[in-house]
Amino acid sequence: MAKRKQAIILLIIAALSVLLIWQLSGSSGIRPQAATGGKDNGSAFNGKKEAGASGQTIKAAVSMTPVEFQVLQEQTAQYMQAHEGTTITLENIPGAEVYAKLKKASQMGEAPDAMLLDNAWIQEFAALGFLKPLDDRLSTEQQSQRIPSMMNQVKWNGYLWGIPRDVDPYVLIWNKKAAAEGKVEHAPLNREEMIQWNKSFLKPEEGRYGIYLDPSDNMALISMVTSLMSQPTETPHPLQKLADPNLLKALQSFLLPQEANWNSKTFSVNYPAPSDTWKPWDLLAEGKITAMITTISEFRQHKGGELALAALPINFAGKGSGAWLKGRSFSVSSRSTHVQAAADWIKEMTSPEAETQTWNKAGSLPVLLSSYSASPLRGDEQYNSYAWLVREGKVLPFEIDGAKKLDQVQKEKALLEKGEKDLKTFAEQIAKLYGAKSDS
Repeated sequence: MAKRKQAIILLIIAALSVLLIWQLSGSSGIRPQAATGGKDNGSAFNGKKEAGASGQTIKAAVSMTPVEFQVLQEQTAQYMQAHEGTTITLENIPGAEVYAKLKKASQMGEAPDAMLLDNAWIQEFAALGFLKPLDDRLSTEQQSQRIPSMMNQVKWNGYLWGIPRDVDPYVLIWNKKAAAEGKVEHAPLNREEMIQWNKSFLKPEEGRYGIYLDPSDNMALISMVTSLMSQPTETPHPLQKLADPNLLKALQSFLLPQEANWNSKTFSVNYPAPSDTWKPWDLLAEGKITAMITTISEFRQHKGGELALAALPINFAGKGSGAWLKGRSFSVSSRSTHVQAAADWIKEMTSPEAETQTWNKAGSLPVLLSSYSASPLRGDEQYNSYAWLVREGKVLPFEIDGAKKLDQVQKEKALLEKGEKDLKTFAEQIAKLYGAKSDS
């Protein structure tokens, strides 16, 4: 009997030993932190390999500048090295095509597993059933560790539909030397000075330009419009006031100081579209463009020399200066068959390590609040300006069809630039689109 008991005890010890060895060997890789609360430290780029499902391929689509896309490619290559068996394919879609292409692909059930969406599009995509909820991927506590305005944009109907990747304030970048040659010592502080800058500096026949903005950038348009408002307005959307006679007069004076009425040919001369032969940042650095409405990330990629940063004199919702904030977030397609794998990749692409890399190499401001109290951001010479812009910045109001409306603005703007409608007609149609009464 004693020998039998001894044998049983030995078998139990052997079984426990095998179990212990299996547990230890199975935990040798470090997996992304589960969304169960606590500090969001992430686990990106730790160099340790993890087992992935054999032959698993995740398709991801983004719309990025070449510099941003290169950073994402590097981060993704490191991720795949640490996750054997998982392949991530990246598609970089041109900005002018991305909204329509991803919406059509979602409608056809052919959307990529992961998509980097403009925050203004997410609620529409969610309402149309194109996205998977991500509440179980990011706990309430982890959500609270990110910029509130960015988190609010990716929530709808009580669910979380995206994980924010970056925040990008719209600002005015001006050439101090070019301004000084025109006897101007500071950036414009109000709409009168905005208009005066273009009257003084906008001379395309001499190869010189005033305050430039990319004609295809809707957020730059909104930034300009709110800088030319005569007084703060509390309308739900800034473009609702576009047909206001006082604002229309200011727009005409700012966009076409050489003309009394709308002239599409003059506009195309004053605001050429960026191209390989007409590069706004090169012209700004040379002093041929005096100032430009653009983003912090673009400024970070081109800063130096005589370029200086200033807040725009926006006049909306009680603010006298500040910035409109643009943000992008990663979402998962509702048709994806690799939800867990896509969410794991997204988690690491939005980790503190990834945010720091993106800030250093591509200039996109982070969404994690902890990044603003740590280096390298804390040590940047413009840190106080960046922190203030993010803290005081505004986002577009919630609208299920917000993305669709902005797409319509772009189409109407194209007709305006072709001369198929004048500024007043364009403004009235856009104001009506955003809820203004027909007699406005």
